[in-house]
Amino acid sequence: MKNLAINGGKPVRTEPFHSWPVWGELERENILKALESGNWGYPKWKFVTRFEEKFAAYQNADYGICFNSGTSALMGALWAAGIQPGD
Repeated sequence: MKNLAINGGKPVRTEPFHSWPVWGELERENILKALESGNWGYPKWKFVTRFEEKFAAYQNADYGICFNSGTSALMGALWAAGIQPGD
Protein backbone atom coordinates (compact mmCIF):
# COMPACT_ATOMS: atom_id res chain seq x y z
CA MET A 1 0.00 0.00 0.00
CA LYS A 2 1.36 3.43 -0.96
CA ASN A 3 1.86 6.11 1.64
CA LEU A 4 -0.06 9.31 0.80
CA ALA A 5 1.98 12.49 0.41
CA ILE A 6 0.09 14.05 3.32
CA ASN A 7 1.48 11.22 5.46
CA GLY A 8 5.06 11.61 4.24
CA GLY A 9 4.82 9.70 0.95
CA LYS A 10 6.09 10.94 -2.42
CA PRO A 11 3.90 13.69 -3.93
CA VAL A 12 2.38 12.93 -7.34
CA ARG A 13 2.80 16.53 -8.48
CA THR A 14 6.08 18.30 -7.84
CA GLU A 15 5.53 21.41 -9.98
CA PRO A 16 3.11 24.11 -8.84
CA PHE A 17 -0.10 24.62 -10.78
CA HIS A 18 -0.06 27.65 -13.05
CA SER A 19 -2.10 30.64 -12.02
CA TRP A 20 -5.71 30.92 -13.02
CA PRO A 21 -7.24 32.08 -15.22
CA VAL A 22 -4.99 31.11 -18.11
CA TRP A 23 -5.44 33.51 -20.98
CA GLY A 24 -3.61 35.10 -23.88
CA GLU A 25 -4.05 37.50 -26.75
CA LEU A 26 -6.87 35.49 -28.37
CA GLU A 27 -8.94 35.69 -25.17
CA ARG A 28 -8.21 39.41 -24.87
CA GLU A 29 -9.38 40.01 -28.46
CA ASN A 30 -12.59 38.01 -27.96
CA ILE A 31 -13.42 39.72 -24.68
CA LEU A 32 -13.01 43.11 -26.35
CA LYS A 33 -15.23 42.01 -29.26
CA ALA A 34 -17.94 40.94 -26.82
CA LEU A 35 -17.57 44.11 -24.76
CA GLU A 36 -17.67 46.43 -27.76
CA SER A 37 -20.62 44.59 -29.37
CA GLY A 38 -22.99 45.89 -26.67
CA ASN A 39 -24.93 42.61 -26.92
CA TRP A 40 -24.25 41.01 -23.57
CA GLY A 41 -27.61 39.33 -23.03
CA TYR A 42 -28.75 35.96 -24.26
CA PRO A 43 -30.10 35.13 -26.87
CA LYS A 44 -28.93 38.16 -28.89
CA TRP A 45 -25.35 37.46 -27.97
CA LYS A 46 -23.84 35.49 -30.83
CA PHE A 47 -20.77 34.68 -28.75
CA VAL A 48 -22.79 32.41 -26.41
CA THR A 49 -24.19 30.34 -29.26
CA ARG A 50 -20.77 30.05 -30.89
CA PHE A 51 -19.19 28.97 -27.59
CA GLU A 52 -21.91 26.39 -26.95
CA GLU A 53 -21.41 24.88 -30.40
CA LYS A 54 -17.61 24.82 -30.26
CA PHE A 55 -17.45 23.48 -26.71
CA ALA A 56 -19.97 20.74 -27.53
CA ALA A 57 -17.90 19.75 -30.56
CA TYR A 58 -14.72 19.73 -28.44
CA GLN A 59 -16.46 17.36 -25.99
CA ASN A 60 -17.88 15.20 -28.83
CA ALA A 61 -21.35 16.11 -27.56
CA ASP A 62 -24.45 16.88 -29.61
CA TYR A 63 -25.32 19.99 -27.60
CA GLY A 64 -23.81 22.51 -25.25
CA ILE A 65 -25.72 24.84 -22.97
CA CYS A 66 -24.27 27.80 -21.09
CA PHE A 67 -25.55 28.70 -17.64
CA ASN A 68 -24.96 31.86 -15.64
CA SER A 69 -24.20 30.07 -12.38
CA GLY A 70 -23.38 26.73 -10.85
CA THR A 71 -26.83 26.59 -9.27
CA SER A 72 -28.50 27.07 -12.65
CA ALA A 73 -26.25 24.41 -14.16
CA LEU A 74 -27.18 21.91 -11.43
CA MET A 75 -30.86 22.70 -11.86
CA GLY A 76 -30.51 22.21 -15.62
CA ALA A 77 -28.76 18.86 -15.10
CA LEU A 78 -31.52 17.69 -12.75
CA TRP A 79 -34.19 18.80 -15.21
CA ALA A 80 -32.41 17.04 -18.11
CA ALA A 81 -32.21 13.85 -16.04
CA GLY A 82 -35.94 13.99 -15.39
CA ILE A 83 -35.61 14.55 -11.65
CA GLN A 84 -38.80 15.93 -10.18
CA PRO A 85 -39.61 17.49 -6.78
CA GLY A 86 -39.82 14.73 -4.20
CA ASP A 87 -37.57 12.28 -6.07
